[in-house]
Amino acid sequence: MSKFKLVICGLSLSLLGGLSGFVVSRIARASWNMDNWGGDQWGPVAAWLAGIATIGAVVLAFNQSKQARQDAKEANSRLDRELDASRRMEQIKAIPPIWESLRLLAEPTLNLITAMNVVNSHIETRIRLEEDVTRSDLAPLNGVKLKWMTTFTQVEASFSPALMLIEEKETSKVIATLYYETCQLQEMALEMIKGFPKSVQCNPKDLSKQLTVINSMRTTLVATVREHLTKVAPLKISAVAANPLANPTTPPRPETPASEEFVAGPA
Repeated sequence: MSKFKLVICGLSLSLLGGLSGFVVSRIARASWNMDNWGGDQWGPVAAWLAGIATIGAVVLAFNQSKQARQDAKEANSRLDRELDASRRMEQIKAIPPIWESLRLLAEPTLNLITAMNVVNSHIETRIRLEEDVTRSDLAPLNGVKLKWMTTFTQVEASFSPALMLIEEKETSKVIATLYYETCQLQEMALEMIKGFPKSVQCNPKDLSKQLTVINSMRTTLVATVREHLTKVAPLKISAVAANPLANPTTPPRPETPASEEFVAGPA
């Protein structure tokens, strides 16, 4: 029953009780000799009717108060759910930029690996001929190195919102691990780049392996977000969809629902 109806019922019951008491009281005064009933006999009846009406009004007011408390509790609960959903959505929005930046880093990293292989070949030739390494031998790294470092700066920046906003424990842990592995890629690349001017050969395959480790975490992150942030059923992801950066020539993955694309980020 709505609040308005409860109020109307309470007022009606009180009015009816008071009116009944008044009518009975008047009848008692006007005809106290009828059927040997006097005012002393009819007076208590009016008092009883008025008392019953009062009790009814009190009970009604109590039920109204209880209903109001229940409505307030439901409203607070609904507000809490809406705020929680909003907080979760804000956390989810911080994830796609990470994958977009890593996708942009894939090509410069592959180009860096290729350039390192070329420089390694030049160094091997100089060692075999017992000659010093020249600037021209290191030239393939020049433009590629700058492009890679510039792109990696964008990758680092893309992690900031997620690291600051995501408060869900499990998702935050995966994001932190992904950030650590990405920083490992940076350290490895910088160490290799520093070694070349000293004619020290490196193994670019290590960079390729580290990039694969980073890309493979996409599946783990999506599963964690679904379980702990969106709280939906696990998603079965194909090998190509889980690691789209491993082979840039692979065909695009099948279209997924908008909600899943939003969590996983651009392929």
